[in-house]
Amino acid sequence: MLLHLVFSTKYREPFIDVDIEEELFAYIGGICRNLKCPTHKIGAADDHIHIHIACSLARTIEISKLLEEIK
Repeated sequence: MLLHLVFSTKYREPFIDVDIEEELFAYIGGICRNLKCPTHKIGAADDHIHIHIACSLARTIEISKLLEEIK
């Protein structure tokens, strides 16, 4: 199952600095990989308020658990 997850920062504030964006995406990708949910693409909107994650859902995990671990 393919998922498109979209997160927003608290109060939609632009907290994600472009300097840490690449490291943050790698960290999120590692969480997904450890849960056997490989990512296909991770990105952010130009205003850095929304994070988009396209990943596959493993058969051994519920969507709610995946979201809990990422958040």
